[in-house]
Amino acid sequence: MNAFSNFLLLVPLTLWAGGFTMLMVFVAPILFGHLPSRTLSGNLIDLILHRVEILKMINFLGVATSECIKYLFHAPPVHGKEILISCLLASYLFTIFIIENAIQKKIQGLRTLIVSFDELPKEDPLRKQFGYWHGMMMSCTTVSVFLAFSVLLLRFVL
Repeated sequence: MNAFSNFLLLVPLTLWAGGFTMLMVFVAPILFGHLPSRTLSGNLIDLILHRVEILKMINFLGVATSECIKYLFHAPPVHGKEILISCLLASYLFTIFIIENAIQKKIQGLRTLIVSFDELPKEDPLRKQFGYWHGMMMSCTTVSVFLAFSVLLLRFVL
């Protein structure tokens, strides 16, 4: 049962963190470099990110199920590793569900006001505000990916 709970934790976490990292490191730069407009590139990345969000939900269910199975059926003594992993998971879930959702609403509101990023001057207040919130979103997502990789590392190493 412990192997099954580890499977439920590690597979979705690896798919989400790895998929998001692959998207941001390889796919986004290629799309922004080769497509004719930033608006088209941004819309395509947004569409792909919505698919990655499904992995995030599966990841959440896997993490929750894994921890419930582990503690309900095994009730191991709590060590420093379990406390650290629990803190990482709690901050990871807080980041992806509370902070990112609030910022995502701000970004979507700004997107409705901005018709085309290609025609909007860089000095425009809407574009600057969008850049600020987009940066905040990417920072939070980077933190959640870092936390996911930390949980994976702790599970494999310790």
